[in-house]
Amino acid sequence: MFGISDTQIGLVITAYTLPGVILTPFIGLLSDRLGRRTVVLPLLLLFGLAGGGIALGPSFRGVLALRLLQGIGGSGLMMLAITLIGDFYGGERRNRVMDINSSSIGIGAATYPLLGGALAAIRWNVPFAFFGLSL
Repeated sequence: MFGISDTQIGLVITAYTLPGVILTPFIGLLSDRLGRRTVVLPLLLLFGLAGGGIALGPSFRGVLALRLLQGIGGSGLMMLAITLIGDFYGGERRNRVMDINSSSIGIGAATYPLLGGALAAIRWNVPFAFFGLSL
């Protein structure tokens, strides 16, 4: 839609993943100091709002900025999910919940490219609209 190059498409991916590389350790420390809920809820909100906003992105720069914000929101969510499981469950129950979490991540990683590609065939921004629905 925006007439962008393959390199620019790579920037969209990098804009999402780079915040996780940088911020994840700090988010872990913040959640230890401020509490899990205090950290998780704003991250979830930012992840959903920015992701849904991408669907409305009027320009490539807007999409790139929103993707960066979404990456900030998503940067600690997987790590905090594991931490929360450890906080709430113990023993054999913890093992089962960790298995479900790990399986869900694997299934999502395997199926989302197929689902996202099918939705993008409708229109480029349809996969991103689903992030907004999560709110």
